[in-house]
Amino acid sequence: MRKQPFRRLLVWCGMLSAFSAAGALAQEPLWQPPTPNAQAKDWVRLNSGEWLRGEIKRLRSEILEFDSQELDLLMLDMDDVAEIRSPHQYTYVFQGRITALGTATMRDSVLVVGTATGAVQFARSTLLSIIPGGTREIDFWYGTGHLSFVVHSGNTNQSDFRTVVRINRGGPVARLQLGYDGNFGRVNGKENLNNHSGSLKLDAFISNRFYLTPIAMDIFSDVFTNIDLRLSPSMGVGVTAIENRTVTWDIEFGAGYQWTKFSSVEEGEDSESSQASIIPASRLEWDFTPNIELRVEYELRIGIPDVRDTFHHLMAITSYDVTDDWNVEVAFTWDHVGKPRADAEGNVPKQDDFRMSFGIGVEF
Repeated sequence: MRKQPFRRLLVWCGMLSAFSAAGALAQEPLWQPPTPNAQAKDWVRLNSGEWLRGEIKRLRSEILEFDSQELDLLMLDMDDVAEIRSPHQYTYVFQGRITALGTATMRDSVLVVGTATGAVQFARSTLLSIIPGGTREIDFWYGTGHLSFVVHSGNTNQSDFRTVVRINRGGPVARLQLGYDGNFGRVNGKENLNNHSGSLKLDAFISNRFYLTPIAMDIFSDVFTNIDLRLSPSMGVGVTAIENRTVTWDIEFGAGYQWTKFSSVEEGEDSESSQASIIPASRLEWDFTPNIELRVEYELRIGIPDVRDTFHHLMAITSYDVTDDWNVEVAFTWDHVGKPRADAEGNVPKQDDFRMSFGIGVEF
């Protein structure tokens, strides 16, 4: 009989200990990141409660690019993001192309931007994109470059050089794209390759996915296809058909004018030609893995009224990231001239021109 009071005492002591531990856990505050300051990093909290420390790269189409100090570049679906704390100056773009520049905090359904004139509150659902910086013009510019150089000596002395450059300005309401592709080659001291192509393209966004191209210009020169200079101004429309963590795919349709001056022509032939053109195009970026990326650009220029006078251009670059800025790249280019023009000696250039190069690339 004496054992029962002792057992009851043990039960009550156990219950008291459990309640005390539960109370202590309930009173323990949840971990929070340090107070933001100008030298601090950006912080992102996921719905799971995990905090990530690093740097916001950009937000577009509900995909947040976040460079984690420990996990490298992450592609986060905004549906998985519960909170953002950024002490840095970013440009936030909202529906209606409303922009706000400043620091920001986002929690649940509200985003507060600390601008130079005070805090401004926005609904999270209206946020379209985040552009790093915005205090300087250079903050909006970024680009990539590819450089390759191959030398052969012995029975055949050959040297090939290629450079590809893409420079972009990503503003909140417009996007400017500049491009250059140059190829040079010599065999036994004699030039056998010399062509250049340049492009300028301005896109104005009318929504997060649809855009107008009020002006675009392509310039091309290739002495070995008998094209001294070709100018192709155009305009059109485009849509970002796919944009997620791994794939971005733009589809475009335009119309323009094409003027060509030939290096030489047969006697009695006109050294210049011009006509209208219809221009479907496609641009794809595909991240196979965090370190391997494929970029493909294709453009078709259909001559009007002579549809035989078409021009195909395809370029594909596969890159492997060695560091955050440098990578190893393999580039392939195909150009097809539907109606090549014979030169003064009656030589007709081949319709197809293929080029492949191996080199290094840089992102800036």
